[in-house]
Amino acid sequence: MIKVEVRKNNSIIELTTPGKSPIRSSNGLYFWSSMELICAALGSCFGRHLMWYCREEHIDPALFEEIVITMENFIPHISIKHPSNMDVKILDEIKSISEKCEVSALLLKTPPTISFHLNSIPDEVLLKEKKGGGCCGGT
Repeated sequence: MIKVEVRKNNSIIELTTPGKSPIRSSNGLYFWSSMELICAALGSCFGRHLMWYCREEHIDPALFEEIVITMENFIPHISIKHPSNMDVKILDEIKSISEKCEVSALLLKTPPTISFHLNSIPDEVLLKEKKGGGCCGGT
């Protein structure tokens, strides 16, 4: 459940759900815009499916230098930096994931565009930098 609060005298919309931090939306500089919220939802959904795919295919997700989601002409765009030895079949599967995750399939009129770029940091350095970088005590 997400509760939406619209305030009378300003353009701030507050989204809350029990036990979680509120999200404030507006066209203002310090708040999320509706397009950023769509990108965040897509990033969460795509990231989860990418994590599952990496686990299934025995790919270390630390090898992705960067995954960025932007909005370009009201179409989400996913930009991924990957290792040079990543197979084209894997990149095609990742593209398919971006089009089939729940947010993309259910909410987007046009599927996100995706571009792939080679990592600028060597694999060994990425793996060393991200080693032990799990969240909340996990790895």
